[in-house]
Amino acid sequence: LFRSDSTIAGVDSTIYNFIRPYHDSLDAIMSEVLVYSEQNIGKGSPESLIGNFTTDALLHQTNLKCDSLRIKHADFAFGNSGGLRMSLPTGEVSLGRVFELMPFENTIYILDMNHSQLKNLFQYMVQRKGIPIAGIRIKISKNGYQDISINGLPYDSTKTYRVATNDYLMNGGDGMMFLREVISKTDIGLKVRDSYIREMRGLQQNGQKLKVVLDGRTSEIQ
Repeated sequence: LFRSDSTIAGVDSTIYNFIRPYHDSLDAIMSEVLVYSEQNIGKGSPESLIGNFTTDALLHQTNLKCDSLRIKHADFAFGNSGGLRMSLPTGEVSLGRVFELMPFENTIYILDMNHSQLKNLFQYMVQRKGIPIAGIRIKISKNGYQDISINGLPYDSTKTYRVATNDYLMNGGDGMMFLREVISKTDIGLKVRDSYIREMRGLQQNGQKLKVVLDGRTSEIQ
């Protein structure tokens, strides 16, 4: 981007000298290695490695934040594949790479949802042939959905569940207009991207590498 010429693509040296320290500082920040990945982590359907990692991170970091706020945990989490803009590489995963993966300033909300509202979410999963989820398992087919479990327990249609997601979807983005009618919404003060960053740093600090598996949380049946 920068050269030692007195002019750089029409920019004079005064501007260059002013900008260069900020550029170098940003480069250093974005080059921080957050974690080492054992595999390429990319998209797919009905379940994907990148979808599993990001929603697992979102749910885990949401519930850590719930502990600090002394509020009830989220039961499960969901996201949208469209908000994940690239895969994560094998080897070093830098802070800059996570900003490329998730370039939006979305925040995490916990939604209290009853059966009527959750039915719409489950049917949406069917229509999209799977979306990123964590803490929940579901079987989908062209005829609908079945065998839902949340945190290892069968889905209870009489219960209100606490569901973590992002503000874009909460406000009806990606066709989720039904989320505008949820019982209550709690802003926990954590950005979606930061949940990924915190999760990666936690792995690195514990001497672990990033490894993700497809575990059948969303499965297609005939």
